[in-house]
Amino acid sequence: MKIIDSHCHYNLEPLYSGRKENEENLQASETTWSSHWQRAQEMGVCGSLIVGTNLHTSQLALEIAATEPQLLAAVGIHPSEAVSLLDQWGEADAGGQLNQQLETLSKMSEQASAIGEMGLDYYWLTDSEAKAQAIELQKQLFIGQIRVAAAKSLPVSIHVRDREVPEIPTPNNAYWDALAIIKSELTADLPVIFHCISGPLNYIKEINTLGGYIGVAANVTYPNAETIRTAVAAASPEHILLETDAPYLPPQGYRGKTCEPWMVAETATYLKQEMRLKPEQLLENTIRLFPQFNSGASLL
Repeated sequence: MKIIDSHCHYNLEPLYSGRKENEENLQASETTWSSHWQRAQEMGVCGSLIVGTNLHTSQLALEIAATEPQLLAAVGIHPSEAVSLLDQWGEADAGGQLNQQLETLSKMSEQASAIGEMGLDYYWLTDSEAKAQAIELQKQLFIGQIRVAAAKSLPVSIHVRDREVPEIPTPNNAYWDALAIIKSELTADLPVIFHCISGPLNYIKEINTLGGYIGVAANVTYPNAETIRTAVAAASPEHILLETDAPYLPPQGYRGKTCEPWMVAETATYLKQEMRLKPEQLLENTIRLFPQFNSGASLL
């Protein structure tokens, strides 16, 4: 079974250097990103898209991808970075800092295969005044990255999350706000990946209508993930991608542990056995989006 992991973070700890949280001053173990990549290959993984979450991790993604032809890099700024900008700079100066980051990202994109992960995340926004400021800055950051992607003709990897999952368009809801921005900003020929799919069924149907791709991670295996399984069942098989989101979201049998890149094989097996999704189809879908994976090695 050949597998391409369409969303992985070899550029984040503890995958990158082997250091765990709060262990920055300890010597790194031998389990670095390259050893994780080797283990993943032994389990059938023949390619991975390494996704950035800010300028630093995006640069790491580019550096890692430069070492292996079957590793590609996406550069992007996660929506949570907007909250960090507000906390650090305040409302008056955060917008200027955001524009500087977008300029840097645009330069970095020259070496990238996709832009992301970007999007909207209102999950932890609670205070009403701070929420309004954060939502506005997240939207600016999201739109700015979409425009970078459009200028470079690169696919976009989108992160969307909210506590509320209304089935009808609702103001200040991450799912419906993201969809409105996508409809407004994206051109028809720019591929869109909804990473780690979640959200209401009507939102999923809209994604299908737009021809968007959905990324399925190992949380599809969780007992309480019926909404995710419903979303996957509602999607076109030609528009489903396999991902880990490692080091996050390990499969059910590994809950509480770090998600390692090789574990994408567990998710592939689950999707094949429980949801009748053929691994060959998922591989073909990913290569359709990223033909670079098939250059120099016939994967299909």
